[in-house]
Amino acid sequence: MQILLAGTNNGVFLSVNDGDTWTSLNIGLPETRGFTNIDCIGTNETSIFAGLRTGEALNICGLWQFPLNAIEVIST
Repeated sequence: MQILLAGTNNGVFLSVNDGDTWTSLNIGLPETRGFTNIDCIGTNETSIFAGLRTGEALNICGLWQFPLNAIEVIST
């Protein structure tokens, strides 16, 4: 399975079919009245990581992590 990831100002998205369809992976991202911008995205053997800024002034920074083994559940 080839996995594509996209970080946007609406969160993190996953495609397991060459970009034909996309699934939101925003579980655990902060919910704010402002915005959540994904500034960078990366992976290792076990997780997806995203560096983010959030809040009405995009002045709160953080790191989000999502386990890769949860992708199997999403893609089946």
